[in-house]
Amino acid sequence: MFLSSVYTGLEEPILKRKRRPTTGLTYARTSRVPFYKNDEAVLPIPPVIAAYNKKINVVDIADQFRVNITLDRRFRRGAI
Repeated sequence: MFLSSVYTGLEEPILKRKRRPTTGLTYARTSRVPFYKNDEAVLPIPPVIAAYNKKINVVDIADQFRVNITLDRRFRRGAI
């Protein structure tokens, strides 16, 4: 929601180098079209999508760190 209120959709797309997906994927036929016969292509990505992908990657890394940390504290539940 925050990203959609920050970006208007009129910003210039960000050019990103992407690799062609493998043929074994279910969506491979439609996603391989912009690549033609090349293994890589520079594709325009809307800024809101680029920002979302960057932010979600940070969240995923934080979640991975959180899984490995154990707390040696007892938690009280209920009345004190």
